[in-house]
Amino acid sequence: MTDTPSDIIKWWKDRATPDYFSMFQSLWVAFNAWYKDWWLSSHSLWPNGRDRDFIDKLKLWGSHNRMFTNFSQLISDQHKWANFRFHLEELDTSLKSIGFENDIDKEFRKIAKANIHNFRMIKSIFDRKEFQSPTPNRLLWPDYEEYLFQATIENLYTIRNKFFHGEKSTNEQNLRVVKNAYQVLYSLIENI
Repeated sequence: MTDTPSDIIKWWKDRATPDYFSMFQSLWVAFNAWYKDWWLSSHSLWPNGRDRDFIDKLKLWGSHNRMFTNFSQLISDQHKWANFRFHLEELDTSLKSIGFENDIDKEFRKIAKANIHNFRMIKSIFDRKEFQSPTPNRLLWPDYEEYLFQATIENLYTIRNKFFHGEKSTNEQNLRVVKNAYQVLYSLIENI
């Protein structure tokens, strides 16, 4: 049986579509190798060996690693920040649309252990002109970078778990989550 032109077009078009699920998975493996190497190269004690333990250490020791440095540079550079912020916001929106238990809003509250006033201050940083400028006003909220970093890492880890352990399907809404998670993670580990 001979393929029709539409069959041929569909076949090639399908191959040209990025497989963000596989790309995110591969990128996570690189990230996983990095954070284990980072911990072992700077600490003599090995956490329990579970990914959760390494992720918690990475968040806790955020300001003492290259991942946080990359994150800080991304949000300090106006051009890079525009692209990174777009993917962070898209990730947050897509997480909310599918009802992930762990979206950025909830993670800010959990990590910052902030009251509602402080939580609103952190969230309002996204919309402040100082935050969008090449040199953000760091005196406004000195630790906002660490809170945002911690929330981002936690959300990426949650996404990884939901898909790696088969809790989420590969439908269009979930594809949007994984695509933005991939973009965020790629930006973080691009220079490592």
